[in-house]
Amino acid sequence: QTDIDINSKISDAIIKICENADLTIDLHTAHKSLPYSYFLEKDVYPYLKALNFKINCFCGLNEVYKHCFDFELTKKHIKSITLECGSHDSLNECFEKDIIDRLVNVCFEMGIVKEKKTLLKPMIYFEHYTSIKTNDSGIVKFLKEIGDTFKKGDPLFEVISGDLKANKVVYYAKEDGLVFRHSKTHIFTSFDEVMQVLYNSNLISFDKLPN
Repeated sequence: QTDIDINSKISDAIIKICENADLTIDLHTAHKSLPYSYFLEKDVYPYLKALNFKINCFCGLNEVYKHCFDFELTKKHIKSITLECGSHDSLNECFEKDIIDRLVNVCFEMGIVKEKKTLLKPMIYFEHYTSIKTNDSGIVKFLKEIGDTFKKGDPLFEVISGDLKANKVVYYAKEDGLVFRHSKTHIFTSFDEVMQVLYNSNLISFDKLPN
């Protein structure tokens, strides 16, 4: 709808600009996380391969995303990928260079530039991550950093209560996996999300993703 407010009108104008594009890439910042891609249809695979992010989220045309930029473009049969580039609270220069190199590779794939960067990371795919929440209030000490892998039974974080007489509560991994996102605070109350992980059971091969 373009008659609601100025933001709606701007969004509509951007979508119209993109209607003749071969590919759109939407750069986002989020919580403290590894850079990763998410996509709605499998036909963008050549560009995903060129980007070569380790972590890739398949969203599909889920109504949850119906007001998102890539959802609207995909409905119009315009190839679209969204990149989560890390925290919007601070600049990570390593992530910045890494993302630019990956965008150069997409330009190479499309014939825009003549050289590409060497990126040979194995790629993993998921539809759903696991959100780990605390049942306790207090200050959280992360025991696994973003990008760390872990085994079942490894400690992930501990909660230090405001009651100094109380024992620290440690939260353990339920299976093998990878940490890819932290919440951006160290102060939590009960049922707050502390981190997002990809357990091995969250992962799915590309050929088994829904069409």
